[in-house]
Amino acid sequence: SGLPASVLLLTIHEDETMLKEGIRAGARGYILKRAVESELTNAIRAVARGEFYVHPAMTRALLEVPPPTVIVHNRQATLTQRELEILRLIATGHTNRQIAENLDLSIRTVETHRGNLMSKLDLHSRVELVRYAMEQNLINDG
Repeated sequence: SGLPASVLLLTIHEDETMLKEGIRAGARGYILKRAVESELTNAIRAVARGEFYVHPAMTRALLEVPPPTVIVHNRQATLTQRELEILRLIATGHTNRQIAENLDLSIRTVETHRGNLMSKLDLHSRVELVRYAMEQNLINDG
């Protein structure tokens, strides 16, 4: 019958099998205990809003798992070069902190760009951003 919709798995394991089984069972999130406090807070809030949250280190593992309900629209949004650059980094598993360091930006600026991407593309999670990037061939697999 699956887990309740409000379940957030908190684990020390970066385990793709555990992640996939948890999602299939109905968990709405998967976060690693090594996550910084703000990531844990974001995960709890996302799951409480009914969204999915997966720790950035584990997002690529989800590309092979069909989520319970993800509707993909044919989006014709115009993204800036910076937004595309950030989308590619998100899709390849970089955290906001890593993106900020790589692009010499503040974490808040990266979060703003991510929010703009999600708004423009009508997406609601990091996982959906990764799927969009893959569908649009914005990243190389492997």
